[in-house]
Amino acid sequence: MARVKTATRPKVKSATKPKAKRATTGRKAPKAPASSYRANSVVRGLDGRSWVVKKREDGAKAWYRHGTAPTRISSKGRNAPPYPATRFPIGTQKRGGNGCMYGVHKFRKVPRWTMLTGGPKCGKWSPNRRQAPGASAKAVAVGTVATGRNGHKWKVVKNVNGEKSWRQLPKFGA
Repeated sequence: MARVKTATRPKVKSATKPKAKRATTGRKAPKAPASSYRANSVVRGLDGRSWVVKKREDGAKAWYRHGTAPTRISSKGRNAPPYPATRFPIGTQKRGGNGCMYGVHKFRKVPRWTMLTGGPKCGKWSPNRRQAPGASAKAVAVGTVATGRNGHKWKVVKNVNGEKSWRQLPKFGA
């Protein structure tokens, strides 16, 4: 089967103004020296982005990109890290307000924080690690109380068959 060429329409230039391209090489900050501006003043740079004047440690003024540092979110009562997930690339890992590790993942096309490790205190806890104390319950007397690897109190009890095992004590009471 032979292909038939179809006539193409001639390209018509639009009356709208073409978009300005950002400078990819050379200086990107504003042309004027930072010393001619007041501290914390924001100016548009040659790359089309915002630049701010800040004082260096030696007291001289210099240009810095405006808004590049991740802004903190109020972390009171927040389990996830105190930064918006949209500010980090997918796969970034940060520690949350509750001590657990969180990673940035896409959820319905939007970057979100998802918990990577879970558990009571999330410090060294993982689902594959033994939570009870390291000593065997068979080697310890019945009624012995010890702190487990998850930070909770555990007690050695005897079951119906006469075998000893660790049982986690409730956090409050008892």
